[in-house]
Amino acid sequence: MSGSAGSGFSFFFLLLFFLNCCSLSDPPAAGSSLLKDPVKISSGLVSGLVADGVRSYKGIPYAAPPLGQLRFRPPQPVSPWQGVRKCTEYGPACLQPPMSRFTGMTFKGTSEDCLYLNVWAPVASKDELLPVMVWIHGGGFTIDSASNRFYDGQYLAQKGVVVVSFDYRLGPFGFFAHPLLSRESDNGVSGNYGLLDEIQALKWVKENIQAFGGDPGRVTIFGESAGGRSVALLMVSPLSRGLFHRAIIESRAAFIPFYHLRQSWYGRPPMEVLGRQVSQKLGCEQQANPLAALRAVKGEDILEACNATIPGAGLTGSQGNLFEPVVDGFVLPLDPSDLFDAGKQAPVPLIAGFNAREGSMFMPRGKPLSSRGARRLIRSAFPDDASELLRFYPFGSDRQSLDSVEQIVGDSGSACPIRNTVRDMSKVGAKAWLYYFTLVPQGFAGKLWGCYHGAEIPYVFNSVRHGRHKATAQDIAIQDAMSGFWVRFAASGHPDGPGLPQWTPYNRIDEPYLEFGQTLSMKKHLKQPEVDLHERIECKRRSNRKVHPAQAADMQLPP
Repeated sequence: MSGSAGSGFSFFFLLLFFLNCCSLSDPPAAGSSLLKDPVKISSGLVSGLVADGVRSYKGIPYAAPPLGQLRFRPPQPVSPWQGVRKCTEYGPACLQPPMSRFTGMTFKGTSEDCLYLNVWAPVASKDELLPVMVWIHGGGFTIDSASNRFYDGQYLAQKGVVVVSFDYRLGPFGFFAHPLLSRESDNGVSGNYGLLDEIQALKWVKENIQAFGGDPGRVTIFGESAGGRSVALLMVSPLSRGLFHRAIIESRAAFIPFYHLRQSWYGRPPMEVLGRQVSQKLGCEQQANPLAALRAVKGEDILEACNATIPGAGLTGSQGNLFEPVVDGFVLPLDPSDLFDAGKQAPVPLIAGFNAREGSMFMPRGKPLSSRGARRLIRSAFPDDASELLRFYPFGSDRQSLDSVEQIVGDSGSACPIRNTVRDMSKVGAKAWLYYFTLVPQGFAGKLWGCYHGAEIPYVFNSVRHGRHKATAQDIAIQDAMSGFWVRFAASGHPDGPGLPQWTPYNRIDEPYLEFGQTLSMKKHLKQPEVDLHERIECKRRSNRKVHPAQAADMQLPP
C-alpha cells in the first residue's frame, strides 16, 4: 500500500494486534530450577533456568546501555563483569508509547536501557551442535518487546533448535536522524540505530551461541510484521553479511515506501528534516549544543514530542511515532526494493508468506464504514489508481466495501510485497518457498478478525497447546507441521523432512505455494489477479517516488 494509506491504518492495527499478542498463558513457573553450571560467554559467566528439558537464559546484555552520550549512537560493546550474572528474567522493553492501557500489554518495564537478549536451548544430550533460530519481534518499529509472552521460545526449542530473541531500540530511540548526528558520525549518517542493534545481536550470536549448544554456521533469522521487514532489510544490508544463513519473512517485506535520509521519496520528507522538527519542538535547536541538549532531554519528553502531528508525514499528517528504518547509504545503501530487484540481497534460502485476512485488523469496528466512505478512503489513499481499484474490487454494499478495503490493505501491504520478494530470490540463485496461512484460530480474535495478521505466530512457536483456548486436533496438526517445517528449514536450508509433506519451491511458471488451512495442500498462482493489479500500482509508485527538484529545494535545511 502507499505510504500514506499504510500510516493511516497503522495505529489502529497495532492496538488491535497486540491485544491478541497477550492471548497466551504465562509460561509455567512450576518445575523450573536454577542451573548449577554457568555458561561462559565473551563478557562473563551467565546462569539460567531449566524446565521441561529446555535451558533458558533471559536478559543477557549484548551491547552497552544506550544512555547519555550513547543515545543516538551505534551499539557499543558490553563491559565484562566479574562472577556469575543471573539471567533468569527478561530485560526491559524499549521505552515506547504507553500502549498497555489500550491493549493489556505488560512488560517487566520500559527503558532506553533495553539491549538484552534471551536464549532457549535444549538440555545437551550429545555433542552435535543444533540449528539456531533468531526471532525479531514486530510492532511497527514503535512498540512491543521480545518479552511479550507470545514469543516464548520454550516450546519451539523442544523441537531441537536453539532459539534467540532480543529487544532493539524503537521509534525515535532507534531511528532518529538529524544533520548534526550525521555530521558527527564516522560514516556521515544518522538513524537506523535499531537496525544496527539487530546486527549487533547477530554478531553476539555468531560469537557466543556455540556455548549454548548452537551452531554459528546454521543461523536462521525469522520475524513477523516489522520483524519480517527487519529480516528483509538485513538481507540487503552489507553490514549483516555472513551473520545468518537462512531467512523467514512472515507477512511483511521490503517492497513498501521507506524514508530516505536527505531526500524526499514517496511524498515523505527526509528523515533528517523530521528529526530537526522534533528537536525544534523540544527546544534543543535553540541551545548552543543541540546534540548535547537532545541527549540530556528525558526519554519520555522525546516520545511526547514525536506523538504530535508532524507536517508532511502520511496522508493528512499522522499521529504517533514516525521514526522507522531509513535509506541512509550505509546500513541501507539504496532503496530496499531496488536492492532486491538488482539481486543485491543475501543469497540465502528463504521462506515467505502471509495470512488470509492480513487487513482485517486495520478496519474500524466502532463506526461502520459505508460504501461511500470506503470509496472516499480509496480515492484518498490511491489518488492515481482509485478508479482501477474501485472497478476491480466490489463496492456495491457497505459490507462489500468494508471487505474490499480490508482486502486492498492485505493485498497491497502483504501479498504483493511477499510475491516480489520470492520472485527476486532467483536473481541470486537462492530457493524460496511461498506459504499462505488460512486457518482461523480459536477464540474471540478468530471470530472477530478471521485469519488475521499475526495469527500464525503460535503455530510457528509450537505453543498452540499452551494457549487460553482449547486447541482442536486440527490446530495441533497445523502447529506440528508449521513449526516442523520452520525447524527443518533451520537445520538444513530446506523445509521438507521426515513426516512432512513435500513443499515445492517457488517458480514463476506455476507459482506453487503451500496452504496451511483446514489441511496442508500445495496450490498454484496465489491471488494472482489481485497481486498482478497491485504489482502494476507498485511499478507506477516506484517510477514517481522522488519529488521534483523544485519541491526538494523547499525542504532544504539551513547549514
